[in-house]
Amino acid sequence: AIPVGAPEAVHHGDVLRIGDSGGQVYATHGSGIGAQLLAARALADALASDEGSVGYERRFQRLIGRELARSAVFAKFSRGLTPSDLARMIDAGWLSPTTVVPALEQRPLSLSAGLVRVAFGALLRDPATAIRVLPVLARMALTS
Repeated sequence: AIPVGAPEAVHHGDVLRIGDSGGQVYATHGSGIGAQLLAARALADALASDEGSVGYERRFQRLIGRELARSAVFAKFSRGLTPSDLARMIDAGWLSPTTVVPALEQRPLSLSAGLVRVAFGALLRDPATAIRVLPVLARMALTS
């Protein structure tokens, strides 16, 4: 099973976790290839720099830990959505190329003028969904 929660600590005693065993997966879609390549690089760099497991943890969290944690927040929310909820979110623009493509490309969703326009338009078209989505977006923004 692919872990679709928040990433776990990458070190536990003398054991360093990488990949699925460390929860290094975008929970929104279950892919970890990009995240796991970054984790492997963080591990290699930390070991080469004699930083050990603490260095690996620090490097991994800086590279992608926050994005994976944010993805887990949205995944938890999305598991409760019905097909009609999803249809409304698509129709209103909450789920659009502007908001979905970065996740599929394993890139962070950055605050931009385009994103603000999409969110504002979705808010106006579907305020009922906004009541459910905005707290999730706030939790994602506050996730560290």
